This record gives sequence, C-alpha cells and structure tokens, in this order.
Amino acid sequence: MRIGYLAAEVPALTMTFVYREIVGLQERGHHVSTFTVHDPKLPATDVDIGGYEVLYDRGAMGQFFAALPIALGMPLKIAGLKMQVIGDILKGLKENRARAMGLPLQALVAVRLAAMLKRDQIEHLHIHFAHAPAQIGMYAAKLAGIPFTVMGHANDIFEHPLLLKEKGERSAGFVMISKYNADRMAKAGVPPSKMPIVRCGLPDISEALPDRKEYRDAPVIGSLGRFVPKKGMIDLVEGFAHVLEAMPNARLEIVGDGPLRPEIEARIAELNLGDHVILKGAVANSEVIEWVKGLDLFTLACREDETGDMDGIPVALMEAMAYGVPVVSTKLSGIPELILDGQTGKLAQPDDPRGLGAAMLSLLQHPDEILPVRQMALDHLRSEFSLDVNLDRLERLFAGEAA
Repeated sequence: MRIGYLAAEVPALTMTFVYREIVGLQERGHHVSTFTVHDPKLPATDVDIGGYEVLYDRGAMGQFFAALPIALGMPLKIAGLKMQVIGDILKGLKENRARAMGLPLQALVAVRLAAMLKRDQIEHLHIHFAHAPAQIGMYAAKLAGIPFTVMGHANDIFEHPLLLKEKGERSAGFVMISKYNADRMAKAGVPPSKMPIVRCGLPDISEALPDRKEYRDAPVIGSLGRFVPKKGMIDLVEGFAHVLEAMPNARLEIVGDGPLRPEIEARIAELNLGDHVILKGAVANSEVIEWVKGLDLFTLACREDETGDMDGIPVALMEAMAYGVPVVSTKLSGIPELILDGQTGKLAQPDDPRGLGAAMLSLLQHPDEILPVRQMALDHLRSEFSLDVNLDRLERLFAGEAA
C-alpha cells in the first residue's frame, strides 16, 4: 500500500513513536512518503526513513504563489475547499479564535501537499497530532480524493482543541492512544465508532525479563523529562524527601532540563537534598538507555498544568518497563492503562508528593514483590504496547477494517 505520513516535526528525537511506525511499515513492504510541518530542530540520526518533505519551508506569500498554479488546475475542488474552510473558520472562532485564524494558511499549504500526495500516488494519509498537521492533512486529503486518519496524543487534543468533532466525522478514523482520550473526545462530539485505540508501540520487547542486579540498600531512583510544569519535577523532589525519611541512603537522579530548573534547584536546597538529588542535565539517547537499565526504580510525577496540558502515555515509562525496571507514576490520562496499579507498577494521585513517596517506598521496601510486578509489566507491554501489535492495528485501519 502507498501511505502518506504527516506529523508536526519528524524525524525528530522526540518523535520516536512516529518514525518507528514509518520504518516498521516500510519493513512490511509498504511505500511510505513522509511529510513534516516543521523541519526538525533536533533530527534523529539513528534512523533512515527514506527522506521527508517540509511543508512550512516558506512564508505566507511564498505559500500562496506555490499553491496558485496547482489551484488553477482544479478549480471545482478548490471551490469546495473554500466553502469548507469558511465554515470551519466560523465554527473554530467559537472554540479557539487564534488557531482558527490560521486555517486559511493551512489550506494553502494543503494545496501543495495534495499535489505531493498525487505525485506519489498515495492511497491513504495518516496524520500524527490533531492540531495543525490534522488541519493541513484533512484539507489535502479532500483535494487529493483519498481517505485520511488522525492520531490524537496529548496537548494537541487537551490544550489546543479545534474542530475535533469535524475531524472525527471527516476522517476514516480518529485514532486514540488511550481509552481515556477516546472517552474525553466522545464528550467533545467525536463519534465513538471513529475512535479505535492504537498505542505508540515499542519495538523489540524481550520475551524474557532482562537480568537485574541484586536489590541494593542504597537504591537509585531515576526520572526523565523536560523541566516544565506537566512533568511534576517539584512533586517528584518533594516525594523523594519522604522516601529519604525511611531510606536515608537513597538517591534520585533526574535527566533533562528546561525553564523550571531554577525552581527545582531552589526546592532541592530548601529541603536540604543536595547530597541525594542529582540533576544530570541533557543526556544522549544511547547513554540514557544504559542509565535507565541501572536504576532500581523509574518514576514520573505527571500532572496537569495550568493550560490543561498533560502527558498521554509516556514512552519513557514503557521503555523502563521493557528494561525490567519497576515503575511508579500518577493516575493521570492514559497512564493507568499502562501501569495497572499494584500489578505492573504503582500509581499515586497527581499533585500528591507524599502519596508519590509512599508509592515508591511500597516497591523499594518490599523487594520480594518486585519480580512479579516486573514480569506482569513485560507481559502487558508485549500484548498491548508492542510495535508489531499496533502496526497490525494500523494496517487494518488503513485497509478500511476495524483496528
């Protein structure tokens, strides 16, 4: 099958779940043409997706003059698109005025994308992220006369909702990464029948638990992520302070950086945790893997920020589970679909540092319970979150079958 893939920024280091799908589909014999809204600032160098084309590669006037000769060649389709865009703007102004005003430019870009889809004889367009990529993609698919699917993730549907109901109705499937997302989108008017669940799949999950070192009296807890409010790093530091009360030799290591670093450093100092908390900064992907494998516990203190943005199902949690590292996180979004509380890991309430500390201690203080948790985590990953399982779902979806 000839498939088009469109995402916000690919192949970017932070978009591993997108380029894994692309490579996986190519390995299964499909032709995949890749399009990206923005040129990746930090492109992945460890993967070859066969090239990609950037859509936002020129300003608004440049987009207009590039689209003009294409539009002149299909006047009836352009007239139909104009009517749809006008209707979408009028609806969108009530939802998100600023983003609705971007629809005319996105329609111009869609004209160019439609020509690319026709050139490559694309039969189906799959779009990752339900904001700008979906707006461009659904208009391009209309002009090209092909079906499209959209995959919603987190901030694209939580923080920047626009025309979600319309995207669902027009698509061949508004794919959700979690049942939580599907339930939330159903309340926004997206038809439930259009929302199959397809996970961001993890490749090469071992059939057997990786060997692990013996439990240590001085456990190392790790976390990873940007230092932004939704990652809950201050909650993590405060939760770790409760761990130290029971396990004074414990250590917390955090990989990542971001705008909240000064606040996090200040909180570490206020709690006198300087000897026990290490902010490792940005670390290369290859080094991160070995670091995670050496942890006694991996924790993400996910929370909802002031704008409504929050994580979906963090890939970092999946990867830690695949490496045999026990995990702790929060009851937020789709995370409880990955971490079955007490079975494949432990969960605490968001914004509850003491509860998070108790969840970490419940594993660290009972090492005899860790092995069955690790085994159930691996089994759950293989059956529900493996790349192969979810590529099967995508192939059925692209073929017009239920995912």
